[in-house]
Amino acid sequence: MNIIGSDYSDIYDHPIAHAIRRLNDLLVREIMASDCDLNINNLDVHALYGLLEESGVWHGGFIPVDRSWDSYKQKIPLLYYKRLLASGISGEELLLETLLLRGFLVFKDSDGIWLGKGSHFDDVLLLRWIRGIVLETIESSSTRMASIKFSCNKLDELKVIESILSIPQNHGFMGGPAYPLTYKGHSWPSYRNTVWGTKLSVCPSTYLGDFRLGYDALDVGIALLVKAWPLARVSTAFCASCDGHGSGPSYIGFASKWDEVWARQVFFSLAMPMSGSRWFEGNSKEIKTANGSYDDDSVLALMDDIQRFARRLMQTDVIEKIGSARLATLNKFGEKAPSIYDFSVEAGKQLGQVDLS
Repeated sequence: MNIIGSDYSDIYDHPIAHAIRRLNDLLVREIMASDCDLNINNLDVHALYGLLEESGVWHGGFIPVDRSWDSYKQKIPLLYYKRLLASGISGEELLLETLLLRGFLVFKDSDGIWLGKGSHFDDVLLLRWIRGIVLETIESSSTRMASIKFSCNKLDELKVIESILSIPQNHGFMGGPAYPLTYKGHSWPSYRNTVWGTKLSVCPSTYLGDFRLGYDALDVGIALLVKAWPLARVSTAFCASCDGHGSGPSYIGFASKWDEVWARQVFFSLAMPMSGSRWFEGNSKEIKTANGSYDDDSVLALMDDIQRFARRLMQTDVIEKIGSARLATLNKFGEKAPSIYDFSVEAGKQLGQVDLS
């Protein structure tokens, strides 16, 4: 995991520009090589975080020695990094997987890796600050915003994925500048007039310069789902998403009751097997592990399900079918708001007719 030293003056230059520091790189590589258990209930992980805190490190947020409660937020990025390290993949496959894990709407074809058109422009700015990759914007394309490539030798690829996975995530308090832009209200006209949902950035580049505001940044484990739901015509509430940090359920907030109902029907219509997680139970915003435990394996199984579902929402045929079904559902009711029950029934009917399974 890429870490930044705790000299607070650095942040005013830019945290990502200073992401690779030799001492911290060696520290984390040594920790990863030790095959330590990252379950926060075990003593090993406390030893790990003790080392990190002694270094005054950055993992998407400062971890001062008197704020040890915040260190648990690094579990999921560290689990991702450790698994990528053990996978043996490299080159374009490694870059693609890392970008998806951090929540970027990217895809790969025979011509390379592309940042999808549904991305927020801040994602372009953010990726330009990552050492070891090169971004070239595409001016006239209906599906692509930019191409992304490694611009380093193979030995430095791990440094790049460390930098990507350590892009800041929520530092524990939200409600900053992004919030008013994501909340759509509860009225039927507001929902009806929303076509694509709310376009969000992984970490708004304009807010990285002042950590005191808190980061309006998506947590690593939930980021791709938050960004993929709008492709399925679901608006999310930016401030109401969290990956659980490996110690509790992930959850995602919806901007309105209509979005929640539509999301639920899309989920069940896709009928994807979810062996590692439970969705839309009780508190519908929560996504729980299958067994109720939050050990490393259970957390990774939960994260895998979230990733698979989000990636399914990114497929062109799925996006088009969902859009067609939603338009048919809206046309059924017109300007008059239906009951939630009637809307749910009609949504399920229309999604069934486009065959998403």
